[in-house]
Amino acid sequence: MTQLPTSRGGSRQRVLPLVGALALLALGTVALRSPDRASGAPLPRAKDGAPGAIWQLTYLKAHPGASVDSLARVVTANWFAMDAQAVAAGDLAGYHLVRGSAADTTWDLLEIAVFRDSAQHARADSLYRTRYRPAHRPVRVGGRDLAGWGRIVRSEPLRYVAGGP
Repeated sequence: MTQLPTSRGGSRQRVLPLVGALALLALGTVALRSPDRASGAPLPRAKDGAPGAIWQLTYLKAHPGASVDSLARVVTANWFAMDAQAVAAGDLAGYHLVRGSAADTTWDLLEIAVFRDSAQHARADSLYRTRYRPAHRPVRVGGRDLAGWGRIVRSEPLRYVAGGP
């Protein structure tokens, strides 16, 4: 296995999750075509759906008996806090958290960090390590950090190609 740099420093083992990628693309297609509940109009195209964008996918799995909701709270309190700063500075295009389904039990949560292009993605590791992580005060949920609630299963970048309206 090769090591893949992450958007938050460090490295993770790379695995080719074709089923996960296809599920994400299907989810994106459904989300883009789903009507707005109030108006019935299609949702606007997401800013992170531009051709050439890089979606960094990070799959997380809760420890046996641990709460997936608590793992999600740790991710949103910590990673999303740094991601919001990166978006404000123009270093990240967007970020999302998706909960898995019973169909694939290898992961529970999928965090998606979206970069405008490969150059922005290439700078991310250094920026998170030198700017965003040092400025962030870690938040624990129920006295535990991410490692206390779960683990990163795998991480990989995908290049966005095309999408709906």
